[in-house]
Amino acid sequence: MPKDLSKKAKARILIDYGFAHFDSPYQKLRMELTKDPKEQNQQVIDSAKSDLKKLLQRFENEIGDQEYLMGDFSLVDADLIPRFTRLEGFGVLPDPSLPRLGKYMEKMKARPSVKAIL
Repeated sequence: MPKDLSKKAKARILIDYGFAHFDSPYQKLRMELTKDPKEQNQQVIDSAKSDLKKLLQRFENEIGDQEYLMGDFSLVDADLIPRFTRLEGFGVLPDPSLPRLGKYMEKMKARPSVKAIL
């Protein structure tokens, strides 16, 4: 975590955002995709993916021209990469509307600590 209190607060906000705000559409998508394909509701899937992509825009903006979400690798990146890789598995990422997040994902997946969980 950053030592600077304002950066530490921002890190906590980003982690909370990545879990709490994403939870409803993430769970809807996860539950729908675990059903037998014949029973899946494509409207629910499309709606959840759309909601998640809108929420991911915040991370697209946060990255900017930085390597990681807080500039340097931090707890924010370590906490959120498992969720981001699951979103990749669900077909939400990569997305052309989120190019910085796509580059970030590739950089994160190249890290030895992330390779260990993939």
